[in-house]
Amino acid sequence: MKPYPPHPHASALTAVRIVGSELRTYTIVESERGWRGIEHMLRTAWKVGRITQASRDSYALLSVLDDDDTELHEWGIPNATAFRWWYRKVGWRVQNPA
Repeated sequence: MKPYPPHPHASALTAVRIVGSELRTYTIVESERGWRGIEHMLRTAWKVGRITQASRDSYALLSVLDDDDTELHEWGIPNATAFRWWYRKVGWRVQNPA
């Protein structure tokens, strides 16, 4: 299943991942371009292998959120390289530092 087009109310992204035994969450970042920005990022990421179906083997989980920060869909970020790409592209910061 392709991640695009995203849900019509998609407006922000966030991520979580496990570091050691700790669940690390990242800031919620709204797309400056709204739905179109989310759609573009998901389409690009899917085509270059930066997201996959969410699974236990995912390096991190990417959540697509609406305006109320309700999760609309979850995707897997497959590896550290893909996570760094998302981190730079979206501008996440650690929300709950160790």
